[in-house]
Amino acid sequence: MSDEPSAKDQSGLRSLWDREVRFYDFRLKFPDNWKDNQTFMAGSTETQIMVVGPPDYPGTVDDASAFIASCQEEAARRGLPVEWRTWSHDLPSGLRGQLVAAGFEARPSESLVIGVAQDVAANVRHLPDGFAERALSTDEDIDPIVAFLAANDADSDLDVATFATLVREGLSEVHIVEDGDDLVATSWLTQKVGTGFTYLGGACTRERDQNRGIQKYLIVERAKSALGNSEYLYSEVAPTSPQSEKNLRDLGFRFATNATTYLWTPKA
Repeated sequence: MSDEPSAKDQSGLRSLWDREVRFYDFRLKFPDNWKDNQTFMAGSTETQIMVVGPPDYPGTVDDASAFIASCQEEAARRGLPVEWRTWSHDLPSGLRGQLVAAGFEARPSESLVIGVAQDVAANVRHLPDGFAERALSTDEDIDPIVAFLAANDADSDLDVATFATLVREGLSEVHIVEDGDDLVATSWLTQKVGTGFTYLGGACTRERDQNRGIQKYLIVERAKSALGNSEYLYSEVAPTSPQSEKNLRDLGFRFATNATTYLWTPKA
């Protein structure tokens, strides 16, 4: 994707992400529901209905309202909540107001930040003396990682089964920092195959070792790991993690947009 002339500016990175990544997880999870990148799409699991739409919806306000209503009718019939993912640059801009008017509640927004892998990997960072970083092999047990996150990251919503599958298949790579036998920090990356992007997630450091540059070191190391497969990196940062966003920006990531999930639950 090096032929993208404006890929390194903010709008160019965001447009590239919209085109390559926005629908990626939906297509994998609901291949039979995938239509095209110009319309709203809904898919369902046993526990929820999920909706994602394009950055520039070509339909009318009435079309959008009708789709919202049809999702709610289906959800009410099946007794399932609806989770609708939006981004702050989406058009029409009134969509989020329509969702609220229909009874959806907004969850806290996350910042989507994007970086150029080569630029991020060029940073030089060091761990505190005595600490060591390594990438887990694909056959290692991730239960200690899950337990560490449960103890140190109240905001973690890790889907353990999906994550374990990605690790075994080599699509996710876990990087940890240890002090002897003690786990100090975790992080991972997930390739978005065929898109030129890799997702960085799971940044968590035990409390007494925070603000020692460990997460910046792990960001750089993951960028190096991603270089063979991806030209770009991205992360979604919760509002409860301002230091994580600062770390990413300090290393060359740029703010692209805010991501907000809207939730509607049928009345019992």
